[in-house]
Amino acid sequence: MTNRAADGPPGKRERNKAEKQRRIIEAARELFETQGFAQTTTAQISARAGIGTGTLYLYVESKEALLVEVFHEDVGRAWHDALDHLDRSQSLLDQLLHAFGEVSDFHAHDPELARTYFRELMFLPEGPQSSTSDFMRKYYDRLSALLVEAQDNGELREDVPLAVLARNLFASWYHLMLRRYTNRITDEQVRSRLRDSFSVALLGLTPGR
Repeated sequence: MTNRAADGPPGKRERNKAEKQRRIIEAARELFETQGFAQTTTAQISARAGIGTGTLYLYVESKEALLVEVFHEDVGRAWHDALDHLDRSQSLLDQLLHAFGEVSDFHAHDPELARTYFRELMFLPEGPQSSTSDFMRKYYDRLSALLVEAQDNGELREDVPLAVLARNLFASWYHLMLRRYTNRITDEQVRSRLRDSFSVALLGLTPGR
């Protein structure tokens, strides 16, 4: 027999829980951006969200885990949008530059929060770090799917290890983002060096070359 309550809209308790979760994430995002991750305390996040500190820990186990949640929400949306709006008539290189360029532009709109992501996510404890790795795996898979299309279209050799190539492309971009948000290079240099890096990565992988 079908459970009507389960199939219907969420009840008041579920709505209240979702609303508190939303307030916590928004409060954390604002504080990480304005005063930095290290300077932000869970007490400040709780106060900004309008809840008790004890209540906060019913929703998230640590400040680091909360940073991961903010990252997943923001960056997941950016990658999703970038990969969903590719022009398949373009070359593989141009599609890759468009996707990674869109995510770069997303970070550029909020450089302080981007700096927090790229600085702090490298040093997370094992639990949140593992969660972020699992999160990024689906975008590696989507990049691999794009490379499969290119292989089917004759833009890549049949023997190219696509999963490895996807991760190498991402690693090249991530290295540039680290340099960008430690104030070593500019947004314009990111785009120029990304094209050079991707061009070299794809060199020799095309049939007949």
